[in-house]
Order: sequence, then C-alpha cells, then structure tokens
Amino acid sequence: MTDGHSRAPVLEALESYHREGRLSFTPPGHKQARRADPAVREVLGDAVFLGDVLATGGLDDRLTRGRVLQRAQELMADAVHAEHTFFSTCGSSLSVKAAMLSVAGPHEKLLIGRDAHKSVVSGLILSGIEPVWVEPRWDAGRRLAHPPSAVDFDQDGQRSGAGLGVPPAGRSAGDDESVGADLRGAGRLAVGTGARHGPDGGRTCRLTP
Repeated sequence: MTDGHSRAPVLEALESYHREGRLSFTPPGHKQARRADPAVREVLGDAVFLGDVLATGGLDDRLTRGRVLQRAQELMADAVHAEHTFFSTCGSSLSVKAAMLSVAGPHEKLLIGRDAHKSVVSGLILSGIEPVWVEPRWDAGRRLAHPPSAVDFDQDGQRSGAGLGVPPAGRSAGDDESVGADLRGAGRLAVGTGARHGPDGGRTCRLTP
C-alpha cells in the first residue's frame, strides 16, 4: 500500500473536482446546486449539494483509473487490520445485509446477538441464513443489555463458523471491545457492522486464532 494514513483519497478527489470546475454528465440532477430549486438553495445553502458527487463518473472516471475509492478502502483495511474493506452507501441496513451475505448463504448458520437490529432479521429473511441466537448480557446495575461477549459466542461456537457482532448505537464494532476485540481474540470469523454514526458501515474480516 502506497498511501499513508495522512491521506484522504475521497476528500482529495472532491477538492480537485471543485478546484477544476468539473461538471459530470451523471446524477445527481442538481448539478452542484446549479439546477436546485432557488427556494431550497436559499434555505439550505449550496454547501449541502457540493459534496453530492458520484464516485464513478464523478470523483473518478468511469474506468476508475484514479483508484479513488479503492485507495480509500485499502487505507481502511490497513487501519482495521482486515484483508479487504468495501464501502457501502444507502444506509446501514443495506450494509448489514451485504455483510451477512458475504459470510453465509442459504441454510448456513450465523451467530447473531438476540438484540440485533431489525435489518438483521430482514437479512435473514432475504438470505435464508439460519440464525444461532446468542443472548445479550444483562447489566442489572445499569438496567440495560450489553452485546454478547466472546465467551457468549464461544458457548454456541460449535454450531456456527461465523458471527455477526452489532455494536450499540453510536459506536463502531472496531471500537466496541465486547464485540469487536473479543471476537477477534476468539479467533472466529467476525462481521462488524457499524452503526449509523460509526466508520464501519458493514465490515467483514477473516480472523486467525
């Protein structure tokens, strides 16, 4: 990998796009606010539109020869010690489904915390994956549930070779010790799915004991 972690390929490409005054013949139709409704521009300003650029045919050419997205994903993979990362948009729910499908298929088993987000249940229905439910840890002192730990997953580990760790809202699987680090320590195939505010957005990594 040639890029250092001081680089930000997507931001740099966006800055270049604006500096050179480029205009892509691709969506979105507002064309960097030029075609947005004047009333909307008056209320929101133009800045909200300026970052709305496609990666392919926008920040990069249609053949992705600038490797903008690829370089950014390589930096992310290096940061979280994964073989690969894939950025997904259109909301965290889509990323959860993509992450699930990347590690299990129809009639295969997947370890899942019983307090999983509804997008996980939707993913189970779409994929035909068989869940192996793992109970969350109840904290009587704080009267709330924590995600299952590595020990919890180990108790059911003989029934599945993959696990789906869903961190609490506002935290990422990479930062959540109980889901991310514990599963990595357990040596299992883990799927860390980032919350809306986390950096993951759906990440899979093959682990070694």
